[in-house]
Amino acid sequence: MRHDLAAFNPELQSVDDNAILIRVGLPKGATDAQQNERVREIKDILGNRVEYTQVQIVGPKIGGELVRGGILAVLVSFILMAVYIWIRYRGGYAVGSFVSLVFDFVLMFGFFSVTGLEFNQTAIAVVLMGVGYSINDKVVNYDRIDENIKKYHKMPMDELIDLSVNEMLSRTMMTSFKCYFVSL
Repeated sequence: MRHDLAAFNPELQSVDDNAILIRVGLPKGATDAQQNERVREIKDILGNRVEYTQVQIVGPKIGGELVRGGILAVLVSFILMAVYIWIRYRGGYAVGSFVSLVFDFVLMFGFFSVTGLEFNQTAIAVVLMGVGYSINDKVVNYDRIDENIKKYHKMPMDELIDLSVNEMLSRTMMTSFKCYFVSL
């Protein structure tokens, strides 16, 4: 398939065992007629060997809108989470949570950058879900620390934090694994 479509410089992606996604570029400012002609050319080359279940044409305008919408969704969620953190925890917990939130976003975007995975709407949903799980986990852990401060008020702070984190470790691990497997 790659050889047959070499003139179009295609991007082929296996979706499942029996489906392949084909992406080809179009010249800037291509009209609807030119887009439809490109689809017809590809269908002529591949012939009856392929069953077409779906044909989508995403032009640069739509692609740009998707990117802008995704970036806006990420920025708005980041700002809203930061506000939530600040309201929920004033002081040290807020600073720690905010730094962790920034780190989570950097790690998620870094992962996509390093692996070269496509950054699309699904990827944006995965990033937001992963960061949401992470911030939720921090809230639960900080609440456990607060509970243990009231319960063990004479215990040294480093031991108390260690105890609290160890009490929540299995929950944190399960949350991380769920986030990973849901994103697959």
